Amino acid sequence: MTNIFNSIKDVDDQLSLIEQQIKLKRMSDNEAWLKAGGILDNFFTAFGSFVKNVEDNENRIKKVKSAFDYIHKKWFLRSSFMSRSFYKPCGYPGDYILLERIYVNKPMGIGIDRIMDRFALNRPGAKSIRMRKSLAIRLLKKAVYKNSFANGRINIIDVGAGSGR
Repeated sequence: MTNIFNSIKDVDDQLSLIEQQIKLKRMSDNEAWLKAGGILDNFFTAFGSFVKNVEDNENRIKKVKSAFDYIHKKWFLRSSFMSRSFYKPCGYPGDYILLERIYVNKPMGIGIDRIMDRFALNRPGAKSIRMRKSLAIRLLKKAVYKNSFANGRINIIDVGAGSGR
């Protein structure tokens, strides 16, 4: 259990150092992204393994969640993207603005806040939403092409679908 707490402290210390280096202009955004991305990827891998090993111990899980909440609130919620998805200002996590941010795929903020935004936009969930859009477009084009030869008539209905992209 101590190892995960040491890992959380290490992540906090390393991200603090990166933030300081950015502020002092000793590290470019790209260097910071590469370094922070590696740190966060390693942390999530270790955290996932750790949770699997203690999933039967409710008391340990509560302690670990509390420690993770510290990192989450201090670092991840600095990303405007993650903050919006966490606080759900429209009542649900997949609102129009959030989906637009995923489709546009441009991190916002400055310094470490921008790095956190970039990290969030490169997670599997955001990537799958962007892929879902391109798949839908590809399938529609295929159906239109196929049906245009069949009877020359194509009917498309636009169902209310969130951002409508």
